[in-house]
Amino acid sequence: MLLVRRIAVPLVAGCSFLALAACASNRPTDVPPAAVLKTAGDQRIVYTADAAGVVWVSNTGTNDILYSGAVSRGDRLVLDPAANRLTLNDLVIANKDINLRDHQVYFQAGPAAPAAQVTQDAAIARPGQVPIAASLKGEGKQLVEYTAIADGAVWVTDSDSDSIVFAGRVLRGQSVVVNPSGPKDGQLTVAQRPVFSGELPAHNRRIFFQTGAELIPGGDALAVPAVPAAATVSATDRPVEVSLRATLRSEAAGPSRFVTDVDGTVWVVDATTNIVVYSGRMLRGDDLSIDPVGGHLTMNSRAVNDQSLPHSDRYRIFFQGTGL
Repeated sequence: MLLVRRIAVPLVAGCSFLALAACASNRPTDVPPAAVLKTAGDQRIVYTADAAGVVWVSNTGTNDILYSGAVSRGDRLVLDPAANRLTLNDLVIANKDINLRDHQVYFQAGPAAPAAQVTQDAAIARPGQVPIAASLKGEGKQLVEYTAIADGAVWVTDSDSDSIVFAGRVLRGQSVVVNPSGPKDGQLTVAQRPVFSGELPAHNRRIFFQTGAELIPGGDALAVPAVPAAATVSATDRPVEVSLRATLRSEAAGPSRFVTDVDGTVWVVDATTNIVVYSGRMLRGDDLSIDPVGGHLTMNSRAVNDQSLPHSDRYRIFFQGTGL
């Protein structure tokens, strides 16, 4: 189980999560109002453009612009204060006065530029569950964002603790946003929907992405919280009523949620007693929620359990897609 300490850090004073791009107090006057704040932090940050346009890199506080220029879809910008340099597709574009202060990356979509050429990311440190083939798409201690250019799998990692904060499937055009200073239930979202419950610590985070990857056969379009060794859960870890072909989709203490993009069967198991507390059919788009504190189990916001859930410290959700 991933343990997350409850530490929150401010990103931009007076800026709401939904209005980061409009924070006038920290936007340089030379950055157009239409440009969107994509990444910010006081250490190493990475931004990968999801479309052609123009990018600006600024110093927060002084509002100096370190760099601005055209980028293509897939271009990757890396600001590394430890190395005192700023690179675009591994080419150095600035190498002075890049110190440990807050920086911001703004982006505005525009006309296409020549196609990007980015090197492989095999040498970049990552937890063992993240494939070497997955590319680093974003990195930062504060706001980090990535918009998928194709269907695939995404991993959000904590590089300070070498752990996975979240893993799941994403569809083309869906955005993954990590914002430690956002509201408690909106600090990590996929397609504008919360996928993480709690508060993120003030750690450096990375977003990895692999085109076409499947975390779990028939996985979820909006993704599900990562669980340790989900693909290797053995027969002894589940009640006999649960199909051996069913995969573990979630295991958590406290509230949890599962959304499916395929039809199938779901089992909710009390991990303490290994007893099935609910099983039933789910259709594509159905939303199953577990609230141990309130004793509620709901499907699409409607109660599906006849009596209150047992007071367990942990519940598991198994799912098997139709035909699997």
